[in-house]
Amino acid sequence: TVLVTFIFALSGSNAAAGVADAAQNTAALAASLPLGTLADRWSAARTVCGGGAFVLVATATTSLAAVGGAAAVSESGRGRAYALLVVAMALWGVVNATIDGPAQALYASSMRRADRTRLMTRAFQLYTMAAVAGRGLSAAVFWAHGDAWSLPALRD
Repeated sequence: TVLVTFIFALSGSNAAAGVADAAQNTAALAASLPLGTLADRWSAARTVCGGGAFVLVATATTSLAAVGGAAAVSESGRGRAYALLVVAMALWGVVNATIDGPAQALYASSMRRADRTRLMTRAFQLYTMAAVAGRGLSAAVFWAHGDAWSLPALRD
């Protein structure tokens, strides 16, 4: 929620937030099959570890975009920060493709077959509960602090 709000404050456009989200999902889609094949042929554990390098690069790129965007006072500065943020979102898509699928495979292979359905269902339930709690927390923040966001408000 905060990232979408930041993108809107940076660009003044909901479409820009959609483009950034599309960059993430498109990169994840494009990388999923080749990285899944790599995990099957090479090693799921090594693929997940390799994804750690993408986490570092994606985190650094996102941080640069956020700091540059928050400090930008000109239209061109905000445009450069937004372009870097779209690249960062694409990197996060590759992170998701590199880690999520192989990590699920590792999780599934680490349990007895008889327990797999119950434990995988439990993992999905916990994931869903965390997603709902995060959205609830966002709603509480909006309720407590209002829905008037700007770059200075996000920066300070």
